[in-house]
Amino acid sequence: VIKMIMDSPFVVSANLHGGDLVANYPYDESDGRSETGYSASPDDATFRTLALTYAGNHPRMGNVNTPGCESNENQFAKQGGITNGAAWYSVPGGMQDFNYLGSNDFEITLELGCDKYPPADSLKQEWEDNKKSLIEFIWTAHMGIKGVIRNAATGAGIPGAIIHMRNVTRTAKYTRRDDDIDHDVTSARGGDYWRLSPPGEYQIIVQAKGFAPQAKLVSVSEPSHTTAPVLNFDLEPVPEMDSVSQDQFFPQVNPDQNQDILYNNYMGDIDEYGLSPDYYVPQF
Repeated sequence: VIKMIMDSPFVVSANLHGGDLVANYPYDESDGRSETGYSASPDDATFRTLALTYAGNHPRMGNVNTPGCESNENQFAKQGGITNGAAWYSVPGGMQDFNYLGSNDFEITLELGCDKYPPADSLKQEWEDNKKSLIEFIWTAHMGIKGVIRNAATGAGIPGAIIHMRNVTRTAKYTRRDDDIDHDVTSARGGDYWRLSPPGEYQIIVQAKGFAPQAKLVSVSEPSHTTAPVLNFDLEPVPEMDSVSQDQFFPQVNPDQNQDILYNNYMGDIDEYGLSPDYYVPQF
């Protein structure tokens, strides 16, 4: 599974389970200070949107009148049918955390019912209950921006370029946010990239070794059944000695400790499997 994830870039994905009725989002692993507790990723708002998209289009998942699996009271439904993974129970080494930290993919976990082995005669209704949720979830692949990072001199795509996102959404007439989202993505083999995000205004900063960095502003609208806005970058080649380091260009970006710990854990998994994926690895 790890090899498939690294060899075939995904935009958004879900793994399907049974045992409860809830859409679960990263982080699955707690920060180590307790066995359970909300463990937010830098893209917490995006993951909540993904989970709510699925749960909100399911007839029972977010319905407060749906009884829980172990009692008549349904705590998950009171939360809209969603939960942070670690707030429920901590799962080290889970696939949704790996996808987020080891690739460009945003993955959630879908618990589709209390019965892990539903009888065959219930499968038609299971399909009807989940059909709209699945279709709307697929559409979330266009929630955010996409584009191609190219060499301005040759037009060739640049793999492994780092794409950094800063939230500069207007909060009042004369004020804006200035929040770095401490989770960069990287361009794929052909220079193509994608970056999921909720609606807002963002500064997108792109850097690749041997090229001058470039920044652009983009506005992301409410999700709809249309493709994501395209934001391409044509980077000018510069002599190696003039290249700007990532630390110089992003001096204020300091990923939180929890992400650093998890990222190092998952990079160890990649090393263990002897993989050398070239679509996501930065060129630094």
